[in-house]
Amino acid sequence: MLACTTSIRICVTNTAQGGGSLRLRSAPVVANFHNARVLATSRSQVLKVRIEASIQPNNRPSADAAVSGGDAQDSSPAADTERNFLGSLREGGSYNAERPKVLKINVDLMLHRARCARWEALRSTDFRARKALLQTSESRFRKCIEMDPQDGRAYVGLAKLIEKARRIDEARELYDQGSKAVGGDNAFIWQAWATLEEKQGNTARARTLFDAATAADKTHAAAWHGWGMLEKRAGNPTRARQLFLRGVQSMPPDRPNEYLYQSLAVLAAEMGRVEEARLYFRQGTDAMIGVNRSAAALWQAWGVLEVNEGNAAEVRRLFDLGLKDAPKNRFIWLAWGVFEQAQDNLERARYLLSTGSKLNPRDPALLQAWARLEAGSGDTAKARRLFKRGLKVDASPQPLW
Repeated sequence: MLACTTSIRICVTNTAQGGGSLRLRSAPVVANFHNARVLATSRSQVLKVRIEASIQPNNRPSADAAVSGGDAQDSSPAADTERNFLGSLREGGSYNAERPKVLKINVDLMLHRARCARWEALRSTDFRARKALLQTSESRFRKCIEMDPQDGRAYVGLAKLIEKARRIDEARELYDQGSKAVGGDNAFIWQAWATLEEKQGNTARARTLFDAATAADKTHAAAWHGWGMLEKRAGNPTRARQLFLRGVQSMPPDRPNEYLYQSLAVLAAEMGRVEEARLYFRQGTDAMIGVNRSAAALWQAWGVLEVNEGNAAEVRRLFDLGLKDAPKNRFIWLAWGVFEQAQDNLERARYLLSTGSKLNPRDPALLQAWARLEAGSGDTAKARRLFKRGLKVDASPQPLW
């Protein structure tokens, strides 16, 4: 209970969206201020009020004195705001307070720090360090939400982090909270939530959420792609093809998506429509080249198609184009190396796998393929060293063991 005061400073933090109108009801005197109730009129969000008081026993002015201030009254804008707030408080009235705005760059920086901590945790092999980094990442994501409750990126980042810790219900609650905070028009939140539900086996719920994502933003490529892959895994190739096509057609000309083209072409190949697959690969690579963006995923998948069709010269041409487009792409180095090994071009395969591994030193698949090549060539000692290197990078892949 606040018994006596010479000055009162009230700091209001409005966690509602934007500025909100708050009404504080209190008794007529400051002595009964502890009975005040905080009401929010914007989406029932809570408004936090912090009270700082300095008590001087020898000088006990009334609440009016704290507002009027006498001859020593501060005339600064901040003091005027404070006096207006206290005046409305004393009268049991209402006062409009805008939520302090946070610069977007500050939110961006905090998000970057949260993501960095998450990536460091995923790469750490020390259990305690990993746990500490995950806690740091979580606290930073929560800070982002506190800084700007309408920024959907923080909800998605935090929910994905929590999902990895198998706190599924909490992740769902975050997605729900985030979708409400941004007014239900953030496709990234709907798409991430849909992906979570699909992983949990809730296919019907995932379809509903993917539909919400595409309704919120018809140009959201990840939503179309995720929904198409869901239908493909569910055994509905025709529906998956429709969704991939709608996704491709919904993209603006300056924002084609290589993964929609890739999935559409791969699905066509799996359905036995090889020429149709080649057409989509060609359209996709042309579209990506037209906007000066990488089409590595398309070159790699197209090359694998030609491997299955037995066109060795075309395979090499496509993989070569892919590496010119993306010189470090680990999937192309791996696919080309394995292809040359199957063609008994062991020196060529060794060069491709070793070079790819040097360019991607943390990729266990390249090390595993290189180790198997050496084992098959009779160099058991070198193969053993390569397997050990792969396990130091990532001990989870079973083929390394």
